[in-house]
Amino acid sequence: MAKRSALFWVGIAAASACGVCGVGTLGLMALGVVAGDAGPAGTGTGATGVAEGSAIPFGDSPGLFPGMAGWKPSGRGKTIPEAELDGAPRGLWWAPRMDGFKTTCRIFVFLPDGTYADGPRPGGPWLVDLEGQSAEKGYTGVGTFEVSGDSITMSHDGFSSTDPFSVGEDDTSEYFMIGQMKHRPISPVSRDGLIGAWKSAGSRYVFHDDGTFEMGQVALEVGAGASYRGKWTLDGYLLMLEPSQGPGWISFVGATVGGRFLIVGNVLHSREP
Repeated sequence: MAKRSALFWVGIAAASACGVCGVGTLGLMALGVVAGDAGPAGTGTGATGVAEGSAIPFGDSPGLFPGMAGWKPSGRGKTIPEAELDGAPRGLWWAPRMDGFKTTCRIFVFLPDGTYADGPRPGGPWLVDLEGQSAEKGYTGVGTFEVSGDSITMSHDGFSSTDPFSVGEDDTSEYFMIGQMKHRPISPVSRDGLIGAWKSAGSRYVFHDDGTFEMGQVALEVGAGASYRGKWTLDGYLLMLEPSQGPGWISFVGATVGGRFLIVGNVLHSREP
């Protein structure tokens, strides 16, 4: 894989302190996943500062990617539409991504103007900064797509491919398929939806109602010592974690499968009972 893509996924995976997808390959099989420029009010624009109506800071962060300490959304971009299927996909969707023995989530955004991005870079709580992403050197993952009948053509970075395209719905969510790979929708996480305990195969988050969090490693399905404790801030598709010791970071966050799963960075976490 190209250098840009590798750095991106390493960055957001690091933010979750785990490179293993939350439900693991067996869980993903059970789910059946293998077979306008201005943002909404409160997103703000500009180069530095805090977005109007949001506690999430934004600014220019050259050389950094979501989930890395010091990265900030640019405050610029296009509004992320609601995930839906209207002849073609719109909004944010995810599919499983194999990385050796690990499974992470490959995230896409599809916009009404026919542009899309693989591993989209947030521009703000409700924005995707495709302009900033496409300005990166090497692989950018930004391109165009077109659905025609039962096929989809996707072009980016000088490459183009046409693959079978189909849509469907099961007891967990609607989905679309490119070839044999299912893609499922991502929606924003509400504050109440975030509060609670979430676990992947290697990490665990606990978000408390008082705005504090705990984060730690999981071993052999037994408890987790909290490696980090601090404050959390949720705004749209962005989650800012500020540990009481050490630098904080801002990651992408989204809900899927009716709120049963939480994507932090690119790692899928299941809600604990």
